[in-house]
Amino acid sequence: MPLVYGAAEQQDPFGKATFDRFLTTNVPSANPTLVAPELARRRQALEAFALESIALVGTLSKEGKRVVLVRAEGALYQVAVGSYLGKNFGKITKVDDSGLVLREIAQDATGEWVVRITSVKMQETSK
Repeated sequence: MPLVYGAAEQQDPFGKATFDRFLTTNVPSANPTLVAPELARRRQALEAFALESIALVGTLSKEGKRVVLVRAEGALYQVAVGSYLGKNFGKITKVDDSGLVLREIAQDATGEWVVRITSVKMQETSK
């Protein structure tokens, strides 16, 4: 037996008006649960490159701190925990022999900023 939908006179929760209202609702920036990139921060050189175009080529220890050697467009860079790379405000949170872990902040389909954890592995070298 089919059920009768009794809320036809109410606003469609999946309609355009609801979606538009959701996107334009101002949420106080003091809310600590909000996620947003640090837009006022000076961007680092490797933030101009997509992660797919960056190759991890080696690791070394410098002053007791692990450093990763990264190649982008033929140039070699040194990055460590706290460095930024990639186009999605990726901040390095962990470095080990196999690669590094980034905390990225990207926008989802609704325009909300979301956090995602991304791993970038060391490139295999052919001999």
